[in-house]
Amino acid sequence: MSVCLNQLKDLQLAVAVARVYDGDRGPVLRRLLEEEVLAIAAQEGNRWLASWAFWMLHRRDMAVRALITPVYTLLETPRSPDIKSRLFLTDDPALVVLYSQLRQKTLQTLRGASKVTPKVEWEFILHNARLYDRMGCDLLGLDLGGLPGSFRRRLDNC
Repeated sequence: MSVCLNQLKDLQLAVAVARVYDGDRGPVLRRLLEEEVLAIAAQEGNRWLASWAFWMLHRRDMAVRALITPVYTLLETPRSPDIKSRLFLTDDPALVVLYSQLRQKTLQTLRGASKVTPKVEWEFILHNARLYDRMGCDLLGLDLGGLPGSFRRRLDNC
């Protein structure tokens, strides 16, 4: 695993080897996710990667929060992301769809979503509506299909 990371610089191969070697609940994968994957996700601002890593660590609440909250703020040893971390993965309007689906999945994901303040959640929705509008998908921005009723009521009041 360390050869894959340090020599080959291939995170995906390292994860695959760890999963084959140790399974999805083993200490090797856990350490890789906690020490490497989440650090990379925080550094790059990659919300998709962070959400997946938290999901694999069975932290469903954190997986939901990672979709809205900057990843580096969710880690025990927060590090600010690189200036160049403005990837499309940070501002991906599809995150709102995943957030909407995950927050309703289990009690743990709902608990994680409840830790997100309504203001942050609202700003996330508006930001994504603007992204859809800039992409020429203004109807998607207005609808944001599948959002809970509270979001729709807030959008209707705008």
